[in-house]
Amino acid sequence: MAAADIQGRLTLWDADGQHRIAVLAAADSTVERPALAFSADGSLLAASRADGSVRVWETASPRLPEAIVPAGDGPVLAIGFTSGGGELRIATSHLAVRSARLAPDRAAAEVCARAGGGATRAEWRGYLPDVPYRLTC
Repeated sequence: MAAADIQGRLTLWDADGQHRIAVLAAADSTVERPALAFSADGSLLAASRADGSVRVWETASPRLPEAIVPAGDGPVLAIGFTSGGGELRIATSHLAVRSARLAPDRAAAEVCARAGGGATRAEWRGYLPDVPYRLTC
């Protein structure tokens, strides 16, 4: 379960609503209530922000930084995931529906391309001397 309070703080709770798992976002906006949506399997949580962007968290790893999906044209009215969880649908006052593809495999490929490939054996030994080398990209 996720809830936003009157200060704009976003909190992730267990299914019974008895135990707080994490505070995902500190106070944001007391003017606009965020739109919230869980993916069908509950692995992702999306929340709109007053600036028109949407933040997406992995619920199994709430301490990791969220991904930010820019909507860009005003406040978000509604959000929802497709049944497979591969797309996030965003509705704003200017566009009825916009789709944002959520593709972790594509993100990994982009990171590898920006970094110029994975770590060499020498780089791996320098940063992770106790971990056996493996190809990362």
